[in-house]
Amino acid sequence: MMRTFNSFFIGSPYSREDFWVHSISTGILASRLTPRSEQLCASTSFVLGLLHDLGKLILDRYARDGFVHAI
Repeated sequence: MMRTFNSFFIGSPYSREDFWVHSISTGILASRLTPRSEQLCASTSFVLGLLHDLGKLILDRYARDGFVHAI
């Protein structure tokens, strides 16, 4: 998955490494904060945390002017 988005970081105000460290850290934190229940498990929480910023990559790539203005 990481290689799929490599080209999205060209000209981006943040580095690929910073983005993924943040995403992976958020996934780990989300999985640790998830209480054990039938509705949500730690692995699902990890994936949700990992993917929570993918929309930023898409907006930065395809709507950069509006995205930069919004930030």
